[in-house]
Order: sequence, then structure tokens, then C-alpha cells
Amino acid sequence: MIYVGQSKTDRFGSFHKSINFLVKIANCLGLLPVTGLATEFKWRSWKCLYTFTIMAIFVTNSVICIINWTFVKFSLKLLGTQMNVINALTSLVLYVKLAKKWPKLVKVWSEVDRKMNQVYGYPKNLDQRIAVAT
Repeated sequence: MIYVGQSKTDRFGSFHKSINFLVKIANCLGLLPVTGLATEFKWRSWKCLYTFTIMAIFVTNSVICIINWTFVKFSLKLLGTQMNVINALTSLVLYVKLAKKWPKLVKVWSEVDRKMNQVYGYPKNLDQRIAVAT
């Protein structure tokens, strides 16, 4: 697979290749709805549908919690739960914004990666170190 902004000869030692594992995990969690190896973003894709389904669940949870506060009773325990849901929803929105800009970011990063690789070389076992850190 060829990465955005890279030729066949230099695609094997790149930071983008190293974080491929993280991108796949983010896809599974619905955080980064990008297609392929993070080279394009499509609004009409299963990954976006999955992400927006998770968002809809969070919004529904928030509405139910607010209704519960209004008609039943307000409690600090529910406030903590609600704050976690709002935090997760905000994170999803920010990740979708990042996913929209991801192809351009990958292209620019690949160019920087190529220049840095020429000067400093590629770190050994970076793929494994990133996988262990996650």
C-alpha cells in the first residue's frame, strides 16, 4: 500500500506506517473515521456511520439524563456520569474534525518524515515501541 506523499522506495520507514496500529484501534473505537490506511476521509462510509451512531447514543444518554434531573431528582452521581458523557461526545466531535483534515496532515507529515529520514535516519523498532506504548 502506498502512503500519501510517499514513493515506493521510502514508504517502509515512516512514522505514518508506525502509527498504523493506532489508527486501526481508533477506527474500531469510532474515534478516527478514515478510510484505507488513513489516506482519505469520506462522509458516506461505514466508519463515519459507526462514529455518528456512537455520537447519537451519547446525545440520547445526555437527553435522558437531563429529563431524569428535571422530573425525578438531581444528584451529583448523575452529574459525574453526565460530565463523562459530554467529555466523550466532545472528543468524538474533535476526532471527526481531525479526520476531515487527516489526508492533508498525512501528506505534510510524510514530507517532513522523508526530510528527517534523510538527515537523521529512521529510529530502529519504532513500530514495536509505539505498539507497546499503546
